[in-house]
Amino acid sequence: MKKSIVVIIILFALSHSGFSQNKTYIGGEFAMTGDIYDIIDPCQLITTTPLITGSWGFTIGQEINKNFLVETGLIRKYYDEGFGYNFESIIQGTSSNAFNTWQIPLRLKSRINLLKDKLFITTTIGYHFSINTEYGYGGGAGGGSVVNGNDTISVNYIKNDLTSKTFSLIETGIGFEFAAFDGLIFSLSSSYYTGFKKVYQMNMTTEDNNCSSDNVFGISKGGYWNIAFGIKYAISNLWRKRNNGR
Repeated sequence: MKKSIVVIIILFALSHSGFSQNKTYIGGEFAMTGDIYDIIDPCQLITTTPLITGSWGFTIGQEINKNFLVETGLIRKYYDEGFGYNFESIIQGTSSNAFNTWQIPLRLKSRINLLKDKLFITTTIGYHFSINTEYGYGGGAGGGSVVNGNDTISVNYIKNDLTSKTFSLIETGIGFEFAAFDGLIFSLSSSYYTGFKKVYQMNMTTEDNNCSSDNVFGISKGGYWNIAFGIKYAISNLWRKRNNGR
């Protein structure tokens, strides 16, 4: 949290100094996310299932020039856990909340003008420092089964989300921006977030009529993809208008 505040202060300072001719933005973003979750099961009785969650947050950005912008902020991201039963004829899975994080991004964005300074294509590369706010509150257990003909798959699991309090992600993304009026910009983008160390783990046992194993794991490294909608405003327009009015 403190790192984000420091970066925000630096950006505001830069907006009044070396980058004073470029724009400073504040904004918000809302996203649908899909969590990336690895299943390790020697019996291959369960598989990954779609884990659709969400995120929201605010951002502050500073133009370097008309083609590049640096951005930070604070984002609340929710993670799910879950698995699907590995029957070809059955589409069935289970999911629930795993843990929640605060993420502090540091992004470099590029913009390519597609249409008369109104429509832009954007690319993003960034680093996210993530804080697991559920750290220290782990635990819980559950289970279930599904029947397909004469075969039954049973699963039992114990949650273990104490593996990491903080972790890092690398973001790569692409999107579009539309300049509306008087410094207001709307955006639609998609990004992929890559994690590097185990953040969350479920210890499981699986069993059917032919195979059983207690060496089954569901593992998250914090990675996910998202589809995000954003809105931002060039707040630097306000003090420029004030200065011009003097």
